[in-house]
Amino acid sequence: MGKIYESDISLIDIVHPYIEKLANEFSETVHLAISFKNKILYIDKVESPHPLRLTSMVGTTEKAYDSAIGLVILAHLATPDLQKFIHEFNIKESTDKKAPELMDIFKEIKQNGFHIKFEPENDFYCIASPLINSKSIVVGAISIVIPNHRYNEHLSKGISNKLKEISESLKHLI
Repeated sequence: MGKIYESDISLIDIVHPYIEKLANEFSETVHLAISFKNKILYIDKVESPHPLRLTSMVGTTEKAYDSAIGLVILAHLATPDLQKFIHEFNIKESTDKKAPELMDIFKEIKQNGFHIKFEPENDFYCIASPLINSKSIVVGAISIVIPNHRYNEHLSKGISNKLKEISESLKHLI
C-alpha cells in the first residue's frame, strides 16, 4: 500500500472523503473493501439516504468472485497471486463460474476500469472500480450499490465514469 505504509494514515482515512462525496452525489450506498484470504473484507461504507437500500456491515467478508467489488480486486492481482487464486478456485469452489469465464471477466474489467454486476438474489446492481497505487498494486476497491428499480444506463455511465475518476485521483495517495 505504498504511501499508506510510509505514514500513520490508513486507507480508510484517505478514501472515506471520496466515498462520502460519491454517496452524496448519487444517493446510494458506497463501500470500500480490501482483499482478505481470497475474500473481500468491507472496511468502510456510507449508506444511502433512501429507505430502500442495501444494508451491510463493515467487517463482513464474502467470496471475492461473487461480487463486482471482489472481481475488480481479483482482476488486478499480480500474475502469481491470480494464478494461485484460479488454481484454488478450480479445486475448492463448486459454482457456475469456470476459470476461463473468470479470465474473460478480468480482461474486460482491466479494459474498462470498472465492473457492473447484477445481484438477482437482492435485486440490485453493483458497480465497482479498483484502487491501484502508483506502483500498480491493487490495494482495494470501491463500489456503489443501486437497487434495480433506481438503476438505468444513464446513471450507470455517470457512476462508472466517477468511479474511474476517483480511482485515478487516489492513485498517488495510496
